[in-house]
Amino acid sequence: MQVSHGTRSTVCSAEDQILGDWLSLEKNVVVNISKEGRAFKATVMWFTDKDIISRPMESRCDSHNPNPQLRKRKLLGMEILSGLNYNPSSGRWEDGLIYDPLSGRDWSSVVSLERDGILKVKGYWHFEFLSKSVSFKRIVFNRQKKDFR
Repeated sequence: MQVSHGTRSTVCSAEDQILGDWLSLEKNVVVNISKEGRAFKATVMWFTDKDIISRPMESRCDSHNPNPQLRKRKLLGMEILSGLNYNPSSGRWEDGLIYDPLSGRDWSSVVSLERDGILKVKGYWHFEFLSKSVSFKRIVFNRQKKDFR
């Protein structure tokens, strides 16, 4: 498989197809998916702060976290998805844990890459059919300008 990251092109294995920067289809968050050992994780790179303009994204904290000691950590740069492992028989990344900063809760997670290139991230509690999904498209993200295309 060949994946294009801006102007450079690399060949990667099936499991590494999800590496890179992704913008939600709602255009409200950008995450970077990286790999640590054999597990994949996602970090918040940008999110819209138009809901409360007086509180820019750089100042927002994890205020809903059930652990009071973590409530002051910044949302920007936070790892929100961890422990995903690629399952070659299903072609999905499974056994992950996704954190929802709006509720302060962790959910089980599974990720799939659809045929149209859309990344589908599913969070669920106990049963996968009782889930909420967020879909993403691959982008090129400029970290200095916090801008994407």
